[in-house]
Amino acid sequence: MKGAGRSGKVAPAADRVVMLASPSRIAIRAAVATTLVAVVLVGWKLLGASNPPVPNLMCVTPGCPYRVRRELRVGEVLPLRCPQCNHRSVFGTHVCKECGTAVVLNRQRGIDLPTYCPRCGREVTRGH
Repeated sequence: MKGAGRSGKVAPAADRVVMLASPSRIAIRAAVATTLVAVVLVGWKLLGASNPPVPNLMCVTPGCPYRVRRELRVGEVLPLRCPQCNHRSVFGTHVCKECGTAVVLNRQRGIDLPTYCPRCGREVTRGH
């Protein structure tokens, strides 16, 4: 009789030891899963999927939250009209090298003063 011991009686289900996978199979599966995760993460990083992108266009009208990451279309000239506040105040941004904040340079806005990052206070210049 299947599952019967020497006495001929069948052991209750709770007393039977069922081996679903051997320890070596579990170790192999864990190693394969870990390798798969590592390959996906490396591919993700190489393809450029990382932190959310910094907006490259933003509205400088006080109180307007419009920020977007997109390329300029053929024929578009800065400043663009903001779709939220309807002012012609959307400019290209530069990234603060210290903290990564998107900043519109004063020079782009026609203001002849240095531009400082609103988050960390560092001067932001084109390319630096």
